[in-house]
Amino acid sequence: MEEKLISAVANHPELNDAGCYFYRDRNKKNLAWRHISEEIGQPVMDRLWILSCTLCVLLSWMHVDQAVAEPQYLVAIPAVIDAGAEAKFCATLRQPSGTLVMTVTLKSREKNTTLFTHTSNEAFQTCVQFEAPLVQKEVQDFQVEVRGDTFYSKQVRKVMIRASDTFTFIQTDKPIYLPGQKVCL
Repeated sequence: MEEKLISAVANHPELNDAGCYFYRDRNKKNLAWRHISEEIGQPVMDRLWILSCTLCVLLSWMHVDQAVAEPQYLVAIPAVIDAGAEAKFCATLRQPSGTLVMTVTLKSREKNTTLFTHTSNEAFQTCVQFEAPLVQKEVQDFQVEVRGDTFYSKQVRKVMIRASDTFTFIQTDKPIYLPGQKVCL
């Protein structure tokens, strides 16, 4: 399935070629994703999110010390989030040394919002949905803090939150109508 998806995406340069004339055209990209969904016979949006996180992981931290087995963690979130929409990030913690507290916070100039707090002495993996703040266009800090008795790590990355452009897609039964013909949607 993944090979089919990758092949379909490769056939649409507006999705992956920055030199393509339509690369920045959001409508062309949305149309391309619809065609890909039809081509592979499956909705792409969940796979699109997974691909965007895999290919464009904003936050990926792996703290590895060969001499001492320290905790390892990874947090993945899209770099651009639509304002007011449901967004999702995924967090993984491996090899905890004792009890650790992972806290994920979204910080703006006016407000800090704790999105996730989890205390564990065992490895875990979870995805968390949250509602992005309603802003026109703003870059906010996405902070991940992992704290324990013998371990502390804090990482901050930037996330852009912007209002999405809405559009209406109308599909008809044929491309051209003569004057007076009935339009079938």
